[in-house]
Amino acid sequence: RYELDIQDEAVVHFWKETSVWCFSAGLLPTKSRQSRISVSARGKLSPKHINVFRDYFMEEVYETLPPDLAEFLCETSFFDVITTERCAAVISASEKAEEFLNQLGRSAVPHVALERQGCYRLHALARQIFRSHLQETAEPERFAALCRSTAGRYLKEGLTFEAISLFMESGQYEQALDLMNTRWSDVYGQHGWTQVKTWLEALPA
Repeated sequence: RYELDIQDEAVVHFWKETSVWCFSAGLLPTKSRQSRISVSARGKLSPKHINVFRDYFMEEVYETLPPDLAEFLCETSFFDVITTERCAAVISASEKAEEFLNQLGRSAVPHVALERQGCYRLHALARQIFRSHLQETAEPERFAALCRSTAGRYLKEGLTFEAISLFMESGQYEQALDLMNTRWSDVYGQHGWTQVKTWLEALPA
């Protein structure tokens, strides 16, 4: 009907990259055979297609959320999995963490409720959009403080790798290096020299 080969490698990759979010099905018919979805050398969606998702998401999902819930999802977007305990450790209104998670469960934000009660994982693209919006709208000090709070929670759970990765992704290299030094045995023991080398090579000159 749409003259599109659904077996095309780029289309299949696009479908997988979006974790089969239903919105991706709406995008597929808009691409003709002569204008196929591009896949970069690293196997990620191109910035163009990320922006398509972002524009749709902001208009159809984000702007329909209660402002306090939207703020909550931005503030907790550093976490891959969000729980009451994790959220309470970083958000401004910690006493409302459970209430916000219940609202998330009833919202149109694409997410998965995990087996543990009150434990959720946002769709990767939705999480990326919330985090990008936070970085664009929050004061730099606030953004950095949320990053530190999230990393602190990871460390409390013994997740050194996640804490360092977060600092590296957020450009807080001094904190990342400090953890590599003080928690060397954790990092090296679990992930080996290859991971440490990857982090060190990613540091600005």
